[in-house]
Amino acid sequence: MGMHGRFTPSGALARKWDHPDPQSLERLQMEKLRRHLREKVLPFHPHYREKLAGLEIDALQTYADMDLIPFSSKSDVAPTAEHPDRPKSFVLQPDAESVKKVLTPLQKAGLMWTALRHGRAEVKKRLGTEYRPVQAFFTTGRTALPTSFFLSRYDIDVLQEAGKRMGEVIGVDNSTDRLVSVFPYAPHLAFWQVHGVGLANELFTLHTGGGRAMGTDGILRALEKMRPS
Repeated sequence: MGMHGRFTPSGALARKWDHPDPQSLERLQMEKLRRHLREKVLPFHPHYREKLAGLEIDALQTYADMDLIPFSSKSDVAPTAEHPDRPKSFVLQPDAESVKKVLTPLQKAGLMWTALRHGRAEVKKRLGTEYRPVQAFFTTGRTALPTSFFLSRYDIDVLQEAGKRMGEVIGVDNSTDRLVSVFPYAPHLAFWQVHGVGLANELFTLHTGGGRAMGTDGILRALEKMRPS
């Protein structure tokens, strides 16, 4: 958990994420995967706790070892008439006891210090910031019933960081570049990821909302006036 339950990039990859040494990258990513499985997935994730019950986590040392993890498909998460709440099994569901079991001594000491300094309510608040869903995305429902995906404040921080890095890969210059998004206003990843690119890179962005919001003529006028890059 980051400070105040928020995501903050840290470590070697945060400083040099775009040109990592391949071997170092594999080692760091596999370390993070093992820790994530131990501290987040197996204790708190209903679907994967069952799916990965027989997995030996320490066997995951290289990318090739990813074959040990059973593949998941949309049918595992998409709701059906018989199982309308299936997406909820993909939401992390910690409680006080399960959190205590996975905290390291250092993390426990940190939470104790926070409780002594700011009160137990602050500890609860920070844990809620990391785990409590605050936003939902949905699929369009073309191949199955609309499927929901839930994000915490921590997840939104990750989305913003991904947007920042996308802008760096593209090479945006916020002093001269302008962005126009033609995605419709909707609770789906495409719209919100473009929003994250603009916000995280402090890039002037016009969200047209798609044809239904501004109309094709309105979008064309905006493109002509803004001259987006």
